[in-house]
Amino acid sequence: MSIDTGVPPLHFFLLGHAKEHIRAVIEHYSIRDVVIFTSVELEEENLPFIQSLRDEGVVISEVINLEPFGQDALERMMARILDAYHIHSRSERTEFVVALTGGTNLMVVAMALVALMKGLPAHYVLNNGRNEVVEIDLFERLAACVDAKEVEAQIRAGGEER
Repeated sequence: MSIDTGVPPLHFFLLGHAKEHIRAVIEHYSIRDVVIFTSVELEEENLPFIQSLRDEGVVISEVINLEPFGQDALERMMARILDAYHIHSRSERTEFVVALTGGTNLMVVAMALVALMKGLPAHYVLNNGRNEVVEIDLFERLAACVDAKEVEAQIRAGGEER
């Protein structure tokens, strides 16, 4: 994975019921700046954890509530993740890293597809008692094979066609 340590990357995290994976990755990479994607249903449950990260000096740039259930959930979540990517890209941020641990399966799929579209490095935390971080560079390598603009147009049009 090619993380430029000169510019602190913005990490996109998925937050469900489990929290250990986020702490493991924060410690592994000394992360200081994150966007958290969680579900509407877990917003209240996750607020104390999010505040504890802030108390530890992690900048929570944004908390985005996703709706991971329903017919168009995948398209809607991808659109929300892409919106966050575009907003934070305009703030001169050039380095993004995405987490593929946490949240629902569809939240992970949405995050992985955005990583593929944008060629972003990713990581996954193994649930093996040691919280080992596995770096995934496949999306960076495959991004050139994807017409990201066309995929994004299809995602945004998907909900309108149903």
